[in-house]
Amino acid sequence: NYECLLVGHEDKEGVSDAYVDRVNELGLEQRVKFLGRITGQEKFEIYSDSDIFVLPSWTEGCPNSVLEALGSGLYIVSTDVGALRDIIENGFNGVTVSSRNAEQLADALEQACRDIDVIRMRRDEIEEHAAARYEAKTVFADVGKLYESLIHD
Repeated sequence: NYECLLVGHEDKEGVSDAYVDRVNELGLEQRVKFLGRITGQEKFEIYSDSDIFVLPSWTEGCPNSVLEALGSGLYIVSTDVGALRDIIENGFNGVTVSSRNAEQLADALEQACRDIDVIRMRRDEIEEHAAARYEAKTVFADVGKLYESLIHD
């Protein structure tokens, strides 16, 4: 019993059409929805109605979407690219898998679905942890301390 919401804009023309065709081939059109680009309040409403956030990216820096999802208490299933390997604490707030490895990603998502009751119970803890580490004022203070230490060393 699930619903998969795919959110984001197309990187290359025709890519989402191929995904829609594949979903239809598999008969999953009632389970998989393509929402396109979502912003503002609507994005946070989707986060609040969700349990798991999946980011199968091949390359990243530090995606705001993951920080927002963590701040909403979502469990992250992601590739281990960019800052994600430092942000995601495997087993606590999510799990990372090797980039470009669809089988590992599918296995991690399947495991998260099996553990959904535990993930739902941990939601407040994930949200609080994210707020303590990634709120803008905390990050600014940490960067300020770093600069101070560089100046005085």
